[in-house]
Amino acid sequence: METLTKLGHQGSSAEEAADKALLDRYRESDDEANFEAIYQRYRGHLRTYAERHLRGEFAADIDDILQATFFQLHRRRAKLPPDTHLRGFLYRVIENKCNDRLRMSVAQRRDHRLTCRGLDMLPDPKARLSGHEQEMYVNELLATLPLKQATALRLTLEGHTAASAAEVMDATEDNVEWWIRDGKRRLREMGQDDRGGEPS
Repeated sequence: METLTKLGHQGSSAEEAADKALLDRYRESDDEANFEAIYQRYRGHLRTYAERHLRGEFAADIDDILQATFFQLHRRRAKLPPDTHLRGFLYRVIENKCNDRLRMSVAQRRDHRLTCRGLDMLPDPKARLSGHEQEMYVNELLATLPLKQATALRLTLEGHTAASAAEVMDATEDNVEWWIRDGKRRLREMGQDDRGGEPS
């Protein structure tokens, strides 16, 4: 993504003076006409920037990002320093909004991978919990099960055999094996539902 510090200062001296006058009037008077003047002056430029950097699946978010950019100007107008460059401020805001949207997409894909790994690891009695986020997700999965099934599966993930888990749970080995099998079955069914019924 290109540097917006440079983009924010490409205006001429006359444009910067006009921007300063606009922003000063807007700060001094919460007048809709002043906001509309700024909006009309920069809406097209900011949309062009967003369209260059948010394509494909992100295109539907551009209107929301533009709205959020101008709303931030409105919310912060009274606290902006007197020497604020309007153009630079707006471009920095929309840059941050675009970056936030892209980071959100990366996080969503990461969470999906963690989900798949969490579902895949549970049926494996030799699996070990690894990574804070994965452990949190596994905890959420186990919380959907009856207590004894969740406990038996957690002990298995921690390295217990059915026999040693039975000792911890003060239960028979046959019961623990049943709880593990039934818990795995429920989680596999849950995973198939999340993936639209596709076989695991």
